[in-house]
Amino acid sequence: MTDFNPAPKPIKAPKEQKRYMTTKRRKKPVSARSERIHNCPCMICHFYGMQQLSPTAEHHWIHDRPVPGRKTPDSETLPLCEGHHQGLIDNSKIALHLGPETWRKEYGRDYDWLKYANELIEEYN
Repeated sequence: MTDFNPAPKPIKAPKEQKRYMTTKRRKKPVSARSERIHNCPCMICHFYGMQQLSPTAEHHWIHDRPVPGRKTPDSETLPLCEGHHQGLIDNSKIALHLGPETWRKEYGRDYDWLKYANELIEEYN
């Protein structure tokens, strides 16, 4: 009986991986509504007479989305201060993304505010 030891296969050098994308992503142009929203006060602070402590950001409504996981169109964004939106800088308010159900109990569904938001955008622009 003979020992059969085939020659080991040569080890290939690993392919060099690209760290970055080769094409640059184009930034989406800022919509006219987006610019107008940033000129408005937070709709919740304005409606309830609260002091707004952070800049206004645009919020794409999330309650009862027709297609879960898909962002609502820019034409339906709402003006919220950072405190009512994310709550990362201003934590003195109920932040929608930190507690959607708490926000909903306090203020209702976010998309129900769309008509008021549109009126506010018209008033401040």
